[in-house]
Amino acid sequence: RGVIPQGTIALQCGRDASGNMITQDFDFASASSHFAFRTLFTQPEIITMLVRIQQQCKSLLDRRVFKLSGSATQSQRLEDFESSQGNHLREFVSYVDKEWIENICNCIMECLSGVSKGWFKIDETDENAYKMSNLRFFFQFVNFMIQDTLRDVVMKSLQEYRDMILRGTAAKSSLNSNTKLAPLFLTHL
Repeated sequence: RGVIPQGTIALQCGRDASGNMITQDFDFASASSHFAFRTLFTQPEIITMLVRIQQQCKSLLDRRVFKLSGSATQSQRLEDFESSQGNHLREFVSYVDKEWIENICNCIMECLSGVSKGWFKIDETDENAYKMSNLRFFFQFVNFMIQDTLRDVVMKSLQEYRDMILRGTAAKSSLNSNTKLAPLFLTHL
């Protein structure tokens, strides 16, 4: 049909009634430029930063909201259990609020400190420029990573808590069992 302009690709769109192939020109250079303009992964600093943030997220996945290690194997007073869980929860929240989020912020600041202009300028003061920048989209992406990590930690912790309760109640549900399980909580009447 003719010469295809440089940077353009002919895409097959189908065949007409007589069996001839129908093609449509696709401007690959323009599409590639548009993609590079909108993507977050064009600079090595950004990829390095995402890897470091992901490492921080993985480190939180090793923690739990509840402290269940001792309570799964031995009985304890309900007041002691509540106190232990309250202390552990305060420690967990303190770690997330202070150390974990601070580590993520430090990753961002260290990786973006060399960016003086462009789409990832960390000290942008113009609100309209920020709203159009990739930095805004990047922060939204990091926010989703943080939310996903916290959700996973809470869900895993709740599943372990549920399993602890089910193990503790298994002794009552299987009366014919020879297995002796300690009760979850000791009560003084």
